[in-house]
Amino acid sequence: MIVLKKLLNIFLWPGNAISKALSIDINEDGGQVRSLVNGLVWGTFLLILTLIYHS
Repeated sequence: MIVLKKLLNIFLWPGNAISKALSIDINEDGGQVRSLVNGLVWGTFLLILTLIYHS
Protein backbone atom coordinates (compact mmCIF):
# COMPACT_ATOMS: atom_id res chain seq x y z
CA MET A 1 0.00 0.00 0.00
CA ILE A 2 2.91 2.33 0.73
CA VAL A 3 4.27 1.73 -2.77
CA LEU A 4 0.93 2.69 -4.34
CA LYS A 5 0.79 5.90 -2.29
CA LYS A 6 4.32 6.80 -3.43
CA LEU A 7 3.39 6.15 -7.08
CA LEU A 8 0.26 8.26 -6.70
CA ASN A 9 2.28 11.10 -5.16
CA ILE A 10 4.78 10.93 -8.03
CA PHE A 11 1.98 10.92 -10.61
CA LEU A 12 0.16 13.88 -9.05
CA TRP A 13 3.28 15.90 -8.16
CA PRO A 14 3.35 18.26 -11.18
CA GLY A 15 -0.24 19.37 -10.71
CA ASN A 16 0.08 19.69 -6.96
CA ALA A 17 3.25 21.79 -7.30
CA ILE A 18 1.65 24.21 -9.77
CA SER A 19 -1.53 24.47 -7.70
CA LYS A 20 0.52 25.22 -4.61
CA ALA A 21 2.64 27.79 -6.50
CA LEU A 22 -0.52 29.54 -7.70
CA SER A 23 -2.08 29.32 -4.20
CA ILE A 24 -5.05 27.37 -5.53
CA ASP A 25 -6.76 24.97 -3.17
CA ILE A 26 -7.79 21.71 -4.82
CA ASN A 27 -11.23 22.06 -3.27
CA GLU A 28 -11.69 25.51 -4.85
CA ASP A 29 -11.35 24.42 -8.48
CA GLY A 30 -12.32 20.76 -8.13
CA GLY A 31 -8.85 19.67 -9.19
CA GLN A 32 -9.18 21.13 -12.69
CA VAL A 33 -5.83 22.92 -12.66
CA ARG A 34 -4.12 19.85 -11.25
CA SER A 35 -5.71 17.62 -13.89
CA LEU A 36 -4.77 20.01 -16.71
CA VAL A 37 -1.15 20.27 -15.59
CA ASN A 38 -0.80 16.53 -15.00
CA GLY A 39 -2.26 15.78 -18.42
CA LEU A 40 0.08 18.21 -20.14
CA VAL A 41 3.18 17.02 -18.28
CA TRP A 42 2.61 13.29 -18.55
CA GLY A 43 1.23 13.53 -22.10
CA THR A 44 4.32 15.42 -23.23
CA PHE A 45 6.56 12.96 -21.41
CA LEU A 46 4.91 9.97 -23.07
CA LEU A 47 4.95 11.65 -26.48
CA ILE A 48 8.69 12.27 -26.22
CA LEU A 49 9.32 8.69 -25.08
CA THR A 50 7.24 7.38 -27.96
CA LEU A 51 9.08 9.50 -30.50
CA ILE A 52 12.48 8.45 -29.12
CA TYR A 53 11.78 4.71 -29.06
CA HIS A 54 9.76 4.59 -32.27
CA SER A 55 12.56 6.04 -34.37
